[in-house]
Amino acid sequence: MKKYHNLFFILVLLCFPLFAASKASINELNSCRALVDFVDVKLDEFAGYYTKEDMALVHKGLLAYSEFLQNDVITPMLLNMYGGNADQAKLMQNLFDRQQVTFFAILTSDIPKENCLLNTRRR
Repeated sequence: MKKYHNLFFILVLLCFPLFAASKASINELNSCRALVDFVDVKLDEFAGYYTKEDMALVHKGLLAYSEFLQNDVITPMLLNMYGGNADQAKLMQNLFDRQQVTFFAILTSDIPKENCLLNTRRR
């Protein structure tokens, strides 16, 4: 599990300021969730470097964090923002989902595979 220390550290550094602030914006929270989802998807490219158990554990943790952000933070904020109107909140969430596709494309083109791998040495 030490192999993933750098990955978790990067995620914490990127996302922690959002939660440390008194009130993070919905855009920042969605960007954080998109980054977590991006890392989860990109992780499969490095399956040959780590055990299946380690990969499953990290995927499980990233999925849990993404679901927490969506279900416990973002969705309630959207509902609050639109006065409980679930249809309006869903429309806004659809917009964020479309933005996530663009976010993935930018990250994929800007970050080559060799720069994603933090530690390829087997221990």
